Amino acid sequence: MRHLVMIAVVGVLAACQMGGDSGKATPAPNALTGGEIEVTALDGGAKPVPPTKPVPRSKPVPGVEAAKPEIVKPVPVGPEAVEPVASKPDAPRSGPAAPAPDPAPPPKPKSAQQMACEKKGGNWGLAGKSGASTCITPTGEGTKQCRRQTDCTGSCLARSGTCAPYAPLFGCNEILQADGSRVTLCID
Repeated sequence: MRHLVMIAVVGVLAACQMGGDSGKATPAPNALTGGEIEVTALDGGAKPVPPTKPVPRSKPVPGVEAAKPEIVKPVPVGPEAVEPVASKPDAPRSGPAAPAPDPAPPPKPKSAQQMACEKKGGNWGLAGKSGASTCITPTGEGTKQCRRQTDCTGSCLARSGTCAPYAPLFGCNEILQADGSRVTLCID
């Protein structure tokens, strides 16, 4: 029974590929123009495409003047070409001059804590949920294996069994204590 169903399905699919009794599918109408859409194969049997009709341009509206293109004059380059605007009495004014932007405020002086942090290779900045300024220092032990906190200068991460790459660790982290017991440490 399965063989008969498979043969029937293959026969129906073959008939669909043939496109009916002529072997050539009829082009579908174009949804925009109503005309037929010509489909060609990419194997070199392409036919030339007939020319299309030009798109009609809109007619001018009475009482509305068409915009004229603006002619831009080339600007000379070089120090001798710079001329003050005030020296041209006939130069059109476009409005009041824009105020000069305020200079950037000077950087805040670094605190003693920040300088000490940067001196030992740390990064000073805001950290944790509180947004307090703190020093985050690399431990240099990010790939070192550990079984307890005493194996590391920072924390021993329980999930990976490696030392923390920096200290302090913000958020909640599972660590191994000095006796090797696993605890969750949360630092905001």
